[in-house]
Amino acid sequence: VNLHGILTISGASLVEKLPASENDTNDEQAPPEPMDASTIPPNESVNGMESEPISPEEDAERKEAKKKKQIIKTINLPVEALTHGYSQLDLNNYIEQECKMIANDRQEKERVDARNALEEYVYELRGKLSSEDELATFVSDADRHALTNQLDQMENWLYEEGEDCNRQVYAEKLTTLKNTGEPIKTRRLEFELRPQILEEFASSLQLAQKAVDMYRAGDERYAHLPEADMKSVAADIEKSSKWLQDKRTALAACPRQNNPPVTVAEIREEKTTFEKTVLAVLQRPKPKPAPAPAPETTESSGDAKQSDHANPENMDIE
Repeated sequence: VNLHGILTISGASLVEKLPASENDTNDEQAPPEPMDASTIPPNESVNGMESEPISPEEDAERKEAKKKKQIIKTINLPVEALTHGYSQLDLNNYIEQECKMIANDRQEKERVDARNALEEYVYELRGKLSSEDELATFVSDADRHALTNQLDQMENWLYEEGEDCNRQVYAEKLTTLKNTGEPIKTRRLEFELRPQILEEFASSLQLAQKAVDMYRAGDERYAHLPEADMKSVAADIEKSSKWLQDKRTALAACPRQNNPPVTVAEIREEKTTFEKTVLAVLQRPKPKPAPAPAPETTESSGDAKQSDHANPENMDIE
């Protein structure tokens, strides 16, 4: 390891310790076996030296040491240096794989969301069709039974053949159901919003008629308006009142199961047009009065007299 903390490897080797085989032991020169102490007469020497008797335990240990002799082998290993990180090719491959996985996850999420949307719509519409407070009164009995059967079949399909379909299949089936179910929801929404917009339109007509009556009575707030404009306002009131009365009669005769003869949007548009036309006349401001001429002040008359006295032509000469 140098001063910068970099480890340098000069080489590598593998050391193996193997037990010696019988052939290896036979090839080696065997040391001379010691003479048995029992064959040596007492007080005699071997090679001119006195020999000490060897116990059986020492003899067994020497034989065991010969058996445990090992052979050591050293194998040099190649050293290959690898830098940290990936090559550009590997990085590109990994990025491509990641993009594919992200795309697959997005497609799977869209597929699951489409399936859940279809399943949720089936449950919601079927529940509302069976409730008198929701959609049951806004569809005929025959249409309700047919639509309920269609929803039941769709639910069975979702848990059988349609378990693993793609997103487009779920979206198409949801659109098919909405083509039948959404008009029923629209009729209910129209029924709930219609009374309020009708009352607002009637209130606008009453306020406009009250303004016309005040004009005819000589009220100062509308005295500046031309008579022709007020006649036009009265005609618009009569026309819109008749239109509103006709639509109310038609709506009263229309059953809930049918589409209404006039929608809330059409009533609101008629009301907006009427108010824009009438209010443009009724809210016209009064013209500003002409400014009165300013009276002559005393100071200005005094200046005129002084100028007369100062003029030499006005002086008497004797």
